[in-house]
Amino acid sequence: MIFLYEAKGIGRDGTITAVRVMASGRSEAASKVRELGLHTLSVSFSRENLRTLPGKSQVSDREIVDFNREVQVLLKAGIPLLKAIQRISGRIRNPFFRVVVEEIGRSVERGQSLSESVLPFSSLFGELYSPILRSGESSGNLPEVIADYNRYHLKVLAIKDRVKKALIYPAFVASFSFVVFFVLLVWVIPRFALFYKDFDAQLPWLTRVVVALGEGLSRNLFPIALFVGALFFFLPRLMRKEQVRRVWDKFYLSLPFGGLLKDFTSVLYGRGFSLMLTGGIPIVKALQISLSSVKNLFLAEKMAPVHERVMEGKPLADSWEETGLFPADFLDVVRVGEHSGSLGEMVKEATVNLEERLEGRVDSLLSFLEPAIIIVMGLMIALVLLSVYMPITSIVQVIR
Repeated sequence: MIFLYEAKGIGRDGTITAVRVMASGRSEAASKVRELGLHTLSVSFSRENLRTLPGKSQVSDREIVDFNREVQVLLKAGIPLLKAIQRISGRIRNPFFRVVVEEIGRSVERGQSLSESVLPFSSLFGELYSPILRSGESSGNLPEVIADYNRYHLKVLAIKDRVKKALIYPAFVASFSFVVFFVLLVWVIPRFALFYKDFDAQLPWLTRVVVALGEGLSRNLFPIALFVGALFFFLPRLMRKEQVRRVWDKFYLSLPFGGLLKDFTSVLYGRGFSLMLTGGIPIVKALQISLSSVKNLFLAEKMAPVHERVMEGKPLADSWEETGLFPADFLDVVRVGEHSGSLGEMVKEATVNLEERLEGRVDSLLSFLEPAIIIVMGLMIALVLLSVYMPITSIVQVIR
């Protein structure tokens, strides 16, 4: 991957010149500066790259987890932060992530803290990462804080994978069955219809309906393909509009899976909030940062005023209750935490309980959806096949 580098070089006449070069790394950038007839004084990663970097899609969650684990282990072993980052960057295979870690290392070398150095890469590491690191730096407990964040990150990934499995697998089975159903209607049924027309026999009503449907789809195949293509092209662009996304996110919550999404959002939000609170981040700041984990725009807007209510002196549990996002038993545990002075631990406990319930709902959903989808799609395909073979009796009678 090519990046923009800003460099300074000195010419033979002693003039210092600032240049910008495109290269895949610092060493290549330095070579390009020398090719210009300049002696390289400095090479730095241009901040302009941050506006154009593809971001999260270039780096897997596993790579970020491994990076955090290595930093934590090396710091715990007594290796200085800069030395640790330099060692890790030399072992990273992903060229994009290596450049990012090298830039973090150069920021640390210039005297910035780790939390300040990762701040420009929040889209990669997550909004919670920098504040969590800052709390560890303030308390002098950075290795343990990084370990806590890594455990949180791994748990969030496990929850996401579980929910994805609940939604993606049934969607895949349904999509595959629909494709088979569509192929039968568009290509197989019309050929049988031509065959049946050669016989003067009354076709069963089911066959007539299926043949009419298949012929209709065949005749309008191009407009249908055009519509589907336009949908795939324009829908992502429409979803970038805030008004459209708000309507869609609200509608999504009203679907049968809406409750699952709401609990999933509550778990992610609660885990992030409790991690920051136990890490020493003030409650209002923790509420503001945790909001970044709420991806549903409709829910995010309901959660946005919570920190203002808390600043006005309203109890956190009451403020959360007004959002309608959290169940009653969750809020009861939070109230206990507010009265006992152990809010962070109680929010974590409530989140763990909600997470266990979410996992149970996901398992129940999977155990119901998998056979249900197979049965429904199997019946649909069976009806099509039945409509093909039912006329054979009528044709046999005509032949006789």
